[in-house]
Amino acid sequence: MNRILFVIGYCLCCGFCLAQQPTTAEMEQNLRMLGNLNALSPGLTGFDNRYEGVQGSPFLFDTWTEGTLQFTKQDTFSKGTVRINIDLIKQVVLVPLRDGTQGEMSALNIKAFRAKDGRTWITATEKEVEGSSSVRLKFYEVIYQGKRFALFKSVGKRYHQADFKGAYSSNVRHDEFVTEVFYWINEVGEKPQKFKVMRRKNLETALPTHQAAIKKLVQEHKLNLNDEKDTALLLQMLDK
Repeated sequence: MNRILFVIGYCLCCGFCLAQQPTTAEMEQNLRMLGNLNALSPGLTGFDNRYEGVQGSPFLFDTWTEGTLQFTKQDTFSKGTVRINIDLIKQVVLVPLRDGTQGEMSALNIKAFRAKDGRTWITATEKEVEGSSSVRLKFYEVIYQGKRFALFKSVGKRYHQADFKGAYSSNVRHDEFVTEVFYWINEVGEKPQKFKVMRRKNLETALPTHQAAIKKLVQEHKLNLNDEKDTALLLQMLDK
């Protein structure tokens, strides 16, 4: 958990670096050195939203998303921005290269990604965020991180194959990547709590000892707990 706190703290405190920006060639070299960037072999599927016979995609973003990366070998974010996407099935970062090909980096080599719109994703084990025994690394979006509370968003993809043969088939004639979203709220000293939909009832269930305070703050500040930003603001006030 200390590693998560350090990474998130740095993400929230730092803006985009305004120092001299590296060239594209220098950026690719940094990715190879720090992120162990490997070019995808010919024939392997990279980021392409034109899947034939398949609905949806295994990727986090619909388009290449620009931002900065922090590698496991670094204490700060790298200079310069890079365009990436995240394969949520394989938990790898995909990067478009200058020669028109794509490369990929394992989550093992990434600490965090901060998009230009300010949103931040970290890599952490399921044990660290979800309280399970699994040490599998995943990408989690940071909705809020404070002294006592943390709220993470986990987006996953499940591959569902077509099923239209046989008397008891579901008559689904296409393969599909199904998106699954879960929120994890962590309170210091308590077991992480999971819920699927951002709403007030789910938050009160996850934080039963704070229900009265939640009700009071929602009324005083007219908070909409169906909204991630308002929920983050609520947790910030509970943290005081």
